[in-house]
Amino acid sequence: MVDIQDHNHRARTHHTVTSDDALTSWASAFETAPVTVEVGAIVSNKVSITAGVAIGQNARIGANAVVTASIPPNTTALGAPARVSSRHIGPLVSDEPRRELHIGWFGTSLMEHYEAHNPRLSTQADLPAIGEQIEVTQWRNRGYVHAVTTGWQATYPWITISTDNHGEGGATSRRVLTNLRTAIEVGSRWDLAVLGVGINDVWRNHQGRHSEAVDIDEYDTNLHTALDLLTGRARRVVVIGEPPMGWALGIDVPAANTDLIAYNHRARRAAEDTGAHYIDLWDTIVYAATCYGWSPTAPSTPAPGGPSIWSDGVHLSELGDELVRQVVIGYIADHRIIEDLLTRDRLDRATAARVYM
Repeated sequence: MVDIQDHNHRARTHHTVTSDDALTSWASAFETAPVTVEVGAIVSNKVSITAGVAIGQNARIGANAVVTASIPPNTTALGAPARVSSRHIGPLVSDEPRRELHIGWFGTSLMEHYEAHNPRLSTQADLPAIGEQIEVTQWRNRGYVHAVTTGWQATYPWITISTDNHGEGGATSRRVLTNLRTAIEVGSRWDLAVLGVGINDVWRNHQGRHSEAVDIDEYDTNLHTALDLLTGRARRVVVIGEPPMGWALGIDVPAANTDLIAYNHRARRAAEDTGAHYIDLWDTIVYAATCYGWSPTAPSTPAPGGPSIWSDGVHLSELGDELVRQVVIGYIADHRIIEDLLTRDRLDRATAARVYM
């Protein structure tokens, strides 16, 4: 008495109803995605499983549950919709293919966050002595992007998460759009694409580097173009608003932040226009910064040794990165974006036959 459906009727809309058979109940046709029940899973009486769901190894689905999203291995799920109620340890078949999520990041140095590194610096048993000279052997991406990815890997250990970090120091929306087009040209696709850009568009103008600056109308065009491209190459798209500047030599920081607010407003609207998610960082950053003594109307450098959101007035400190990590992780969790990505998207039958073959 288990009902497994790999398809459902599509909603009746002007785009889905066929003109020659519009009055029948099946006029909108079907949408479909494969259902996967992995080794050792137990599905109890009167459970309904909907299209796109994967039930992990050794999972147990309680009676009368309605499974609308994928269930992790070694868990028990109950209810309608089914939610994980407990976890247990069980043997996993190693040759079963692991689920994979591929994430692309497109933005500025706030995403790139390069760190000079030598493996000995992070090997506790072989740390260099104080005063010892060692050679920098690599640049590695850190900051909030690394922290967010690490958090997801810890939260979802049964899936493989890979990232493409296309953040670039000094990049304006023009350059980010170029980087995105280059990635698309080599065939890149992503389950989740994250776009965050704008701070350099504004900063360059206030620095007097007008040929590099991007005015708000061009920024709006660049952002819409990027989001249109990403919508065709990623299953989900998230836009992250830019944080304020803390201080910067030679510029009017309050005026620059006023411009950044306007650019963030355009970014939010572009996300809404293209069906993307928008994550706002502004209030969280300003609140924490003012608690540490920073003033948005009279910004100044922090006291030596004191806590600060910024490392140099523009780029984020470890504290700032942690705040962004919390906001991003929280938004993604609240909107169940990762869970949605672990459940295959339903497609019209013709597309599904091509994609899922």
